[in-house]
Amino acid sequence: VDNPSSPAAGLMSKTVPAAKYAVIPANGKQPDSVIAAWQRVYRSDLARTYSGDFDLYASKGPHPSDQDVNLFVAIR
Repeated sequence: VDNPSSPAAGLMSKTVPAAKYAVIPANGKQPDSVIAAWQRVYRSDLARTYSGDFDLYASKGPHPSDQDVNLFVAIR
């Protein structure tokens, strides 16, 4: 989004809070890889702040499963 105050029709803008983030890769068959990565996060001992976790998807091709995904988990 070039201008977050006026996103394209059908889109919305959200602000991600400034924080320290652990980056967890979730590449592979989707959505299985993302689900498995979040399960690892839930079982982990990360010092999470729960202030603004998000996933970042980068397409590698036309199929929805062709995506590199990183989970950004806010930590202390």
